[in-house]
Amino acid sequence: MIVDVDAQTFRSNLGDMINRVQYRGDCIALTKDGKHVATLIDTGLFQRVREAQRRLVPLAEGIAATFAAIPAEDGIANLKAMAAEVQAPGGEG
Repeated sequence: MIVDVDAQTFRSNLGDMINRVQYRGDCIALTKDGKHVATLIDTGLFQRVREAQRRLVPLAEGIAATFAAIPAEDGIANLKAMAAEVQAPGGEG
């Protein structure tokens, strides 16, 4: 469960917040002045996020480098054409 907690409540109940994450599997979304500023998550989820980031960042950078020379208008036109093809009767989607 994701629980929004303001900074003052978080400070006052730090031990309870850690227990909620560690034992109940909750995620604590810390807010300050009504805006999300941080999230307390369990270590296993944090490790999975780091591993995904380690794999996906180089992939995204490679894709960006590959398509950097293609004008944006051409890229958008190609995406629209592919979407239309997939959405057409008998298409992939």
